[in-house]
Amino acid sequence: MAVENISLLTLKIILRVAECGSIGRAAAEMNIATSAASKRIRDLENELNAVLFHRQRTGLVITDAGKTLLDHARNLFLILERMQTNLAEFGEGLQGNVRLFANSSALLEFLPEELAAFARSYPKVRLVLEEKTSADVQRAVRDGLADVGIFAGEATIPHLEVFPFRRDHLVIVVGNRHPLAGRLSISFSDTLQYDHVGMQAGTSLHDLITAPVVRQERSINLIAMVSSFDALRRLIANGIGIGVMPEACVAPYAHLMGLRSVRLTDSWANRQLNLCVRSLGELPKSAQLLAQHLIDHGARPATEATQRRLVLTWSQ
Repeated sequence: MAVENISLLTLKIILRVAECGSIGRAAAEMNIATSAASKRIRDLENELNAVLFHRQRTGLVITDAGKTLLDHARNLFLILERMQTNLAEFGEGLQGNVRLFANSSALLEFLPEELAAFARSYPKVRLVLEEKTSADVQRAVRDGLADVGIFAGEATIPHLEVFPFRRDHLVIVVGNRHPLAGRLSISFSDTLQYDHVGMQAGTSLHDLITAPVVRQERSINLIAMVSSFDALRRLIANGIGIGVMPEACVAPYAHLMGLRSVRLTDSWANRQLNLCVRSLGELPKSAQLLAQHLIDHGARPATEATQRRLVLTWSQ
């Protein structure tokens, strides 16, 4: 089929359907009729002579052909967004949207001050910030859902450009009446006699705490696994177990929730946070500037004033 016959609206519909697995839900979010959305997908399938979605009782499942189309569609919209941003520079100065996905530790400890400084320099650039797990951050950048990502640990997805950003420290979090509450520091192996709660399997933090257990041929009594630090803090505060968390994700809540942080002495507890992009040179100008700003300031630790502001903000 001729390229000019492919509608951008149809591609947007397909992207949204792939994300939510339902034509009806995608159509409602895009404010168009379900029948019209369904017809556009069906017409494109006929034009391409390829099935893009398998229709199942539980919803739509994208096919291999659909995944290929999805990759090209995302790249196309990135190019169009880049074109719009670059042309805007000839008008009223640099503007555009930059999508930044970051893990909780970076979001709480390091990004507020850096993003505020960037916003002062480029007030017409709109920053869209989302908190994600490190694995989801990398996937979002790979899939074009985020321009810039901040994640912890090693890169697990190939073909991303990765730059060192900051370092954070992991701590053991306990309730203020726990036997370890009076300790200032401890090795992880010395905590294994207690029940643990942790992040769900597949997250970088779960992999990080289970690796030393396997190496030492020890066992960990992991009685609960959750998908958010908020849930983890609540379990620990209610005495269900103890858990490993980034220090920055504990301090703002410690007083109100009755939590104590015990510094881990293990070398792996000093984590590297990294910045990733698909290609720094191919980002829209606004996203390039944000990424370069974060890379350039990555070696500078957060100031004490920033830490105090975070504690006050998140304690209110």
